[in-house]
Amino acid sequence: MGCLGVHYAIALNQGGRLWDGDEAARSFARELEDEWDDYYRQPTGKAWDAIHRCLADGTLRWAGGDWPLNGAILGGDPMYLGSGYIIMFLHEDDVAEVAGALDQVIQPWFRERFFALPAHGYEGRADEAGFDYTWYWFERMRAFFRKTADEGRQLVFTADQLAGLFYLAWGGSAPGHSRACATIVVPDSPATPGTGRRPDGRCPRSPAASARP
Repeated sequence: MGCLGVHYAIALNQGGRLWDGDEAARSFARELEDEWDDYYRQPTGKAWDAIHRCLADGTLRWAGGDWPLNGAILGGDPMYLGSGYIIMFLHEDDVAEVAGALDQVIQPWFRERFFALPAHGYEGRADEAGFDYTWYWFERMRAFFRKTADEGRQLVFTADQLAGLFYLAWGGSAPGHSRACATIVVPDSPATPGTGRRPDGRCPRSPAASARP
């Protein structure tokens, strides 16, 4: 089933292969899917799309919105640059920062942002049932972030897409948004401080990010 998002909490010495290119990153993600302990796994169903939009600027832009809230889903370093899959890596210090911001989110604020999503191109359900679904998964994701931060672990977020429905643009423009799956636009260079990205603006597999976690 496509379009499902999952966070995985990993120990500090477990994510090195993510820096070895798309094939290695995808292989590592498959191992997480197949073998990871449920205690360190938190799905968000298809709600990850709306959750990111609510916490960011209403869009699915990688650098959209303000740090640290925009880091919960698409924050950190994109580790897979091909089509059909998303793999994001969040360092332990960033996990703690995002967890602290998520702890402050209240339902009325989240609700207001959710019902404003259609103005930003969101084509999912923007009704009471859609909100309940999104808030349900948000609360579980928030608790998972807190647990992961308290244990000093790093996070990997993955989302798979049905063939042909997902496009990851690294320095390009994405095709129109699909009702079935999300479209994410990734900028062609790391954003600078003050533009919504994490403070050091790390870029995947760049010299600044090449040191393995």
